Amino acid sequence: MKADSNGEKLWKKMMDDTIDAKPKTLDIANLTKDELDSLHKSDPFMYYSIPGVRMAAMFQKTIDHSDVTALCQGRAPRRADAP
Repeated sequence: MKADSNGEKLWKKMMDDTIDAKPKTLDIANLTKDELDSLHKSDPFMYYSIPGVRMAAMFQKTIDHSDVTALCQGRAPRRADAP
């Protein structure tokens, strides 16, 4: 059975794009609350790559976009009963 040439071309393009992809980086230290809100909508993968956002999501906590320093450091939200 002969493989579809269009399918082969599409597969090759996808593999080439994956191999050539460069990792994205983002300095969030100077982002505003509105810019973080926009990032959440425009690039959710990058947004949830922020350590503090990821930790808050894991603990099902509300994410405070006004405290960018905490988001950068990835501080885990503390339990209410923690000392």
